[in-house]
This record gives sequence, structure tokens and C-alpha cells, in this order.
Amino acid sequence: MHASRGAWQLGDHTTALALADEAVAVADINSTTWRDAQISRSTALAFLGRLHEAEVAATAGAEPLTDNADGSSLGRTTVKLLTCNLAGHPDPALARELLRRAEGSGPSRHAMALHTAAVICEPGDRTLAIELNQRAVELAESTGAVLIKGFALHSLAVREAAVNPPAGAARYVDVMTLYLNVGNGVHLRGLGRGIIMPLVACGAHEAAAVVDGATQTDTAVLTALADPISEALSQAHNELGASYRTAASRGEHMTDDELAHYLRHVVADLAV
Repeated sequence: MHASRGAWQLGDHTTALALADEAVAVADINSTTWRDAQISRSTALAFLGRLHEAEVAATAGAEPLTDNADGSSLGRTTVKLLTCNLAGHPDPALARELLRRAEGSGPSRHAMALHTAAVICEPGDRTLAIELNQRAVELAESTGAVLIKGFALHSLAVREAAVNPPAGAARYVDVMTLYLNVGNGVHLRGLGRGIIMPLVACGAHEAAAVVDGATQTDTAVLTALADPISEALSQAHNELGASYRTAASRGEHMTDDELAHYLRHVVADLAV
């Protein structure tokens, strides 16, 4: 199990899936180990773009919530909710139940439940979604939960970019820098790909092409954003013509540090 999670954090989702499959095969069905292995399978499958299989695995791994649900059970339900939502099957009622039960748990679980509720229950209520994610950021920060803090900051970046593209782009760079500082290239590039939309909205077409090249291998988990990103990239293609490929190739060869450094300068210019 730990090896599977380690492979996932390194971006080797195929190996992560293989290791999780092995854990499922040797664990007792419906044991905690078996459930955790299913959750690891679902995460790897989601990053590979196999969303239906990811949803099946997450559903198998998450047991029904009870009044005495522990932190691990809450965590498995969180993964189920977010995976099903990514596959197009949101469950607002379960997300609200998770939030209610998580209020008495540790700050990390509560923060993740707040973020999950913002994503699933309040997608049309910008003010409430921002409030929930900001509370999630504060709680995650208080306990050093970098991954959860990044998720909530990413949601804030998405909403900011929709109304103020330069500010939204800056928020995306903050998310990428957060993950850079802890060596998490998977989320730096996977979640960072969304910056393409505010960059194009600001007319920074070359930068959008660079990001496209840098994040091509990390797009599967962002299937829900594929259409708006594709539309933005089409605009960038039309503006840049043949030079688009040159810019994308530049991004393909950037390290995580180089990509974040480049975008910090791009975003600083947008704000001028």
C-alpha cells in the first residue's frame, strides 16, 4: 500500500495501480487494508483517465458512514465523493453528511470535508464555495496538510480566474509554488494546467502554449476541465500559428522549478 502511494506521488500512476491491484488481491475482502487498496486503485485510475473504473474502485473502498466513523473512513468517503464527481456523478447529500461528521474530527479531515462540500454542494454559489475553501485553507495550514491546502487554493484559483483572470493566474502560481516547495510535481503540473485559461484570457498565448507542453502528460485527471482548456488552447493556436509548437516544446523540457519560475515572471507582467 505504501509503495503504491509513493509511486503515485512520484507520478508513476501505472506502477501505483499495479501495486494497489496486488494489495487488493492479497488482502481480506472488506478489511481496512482491502478498502485502502481500492482507494489507492481509484486514485491511480483517475490520474490515468479511467474514470469509470476509478469510480467503481472508490465506491468499493468507501464503507457507509456511521456515527463512530474514524478518520480513515472519512478519508475513504472523501475520495469516493471527489472521484464520483469527477466522473460526472456528484452526491451532494453524502458530501453534506461527510461535512457534518467531519466537524468533530481532526483539522485535516475537516479541511478536506470543507473543500469537498465546496466542490460538490455549492458549485453555483460562488460566495459560499469561496468561504468553505478559505476555511479549508486555514485548517489545513494549521496542521501542515499541504496537499489539502493546495486542493482548496486550486479551487479558489479557478473561481478567481473566472472573474479576474490576472488575479486568478497569480493564484494558480501560488498553488504550483506550494507543491514545488514540497517536491510534489504531480499536483504542480496536474492542477497547474488550469492556468491555461486565465493566461489566454489575458492574451498570454505563448505562456499558455508553454504550459500546454509542460503538462500534457498530466491531463487525465482534469477531464472535467478538458473542454474549456481545449477552447482556450484553440485560441492560442490561432494566435501563434506555427510558433505554437516551438513554445509547447519549450515547456516539455522544463523542470518543475523552471516552469514555476517562468510563470511567476509571466504573472507579474500581467499584473502591471
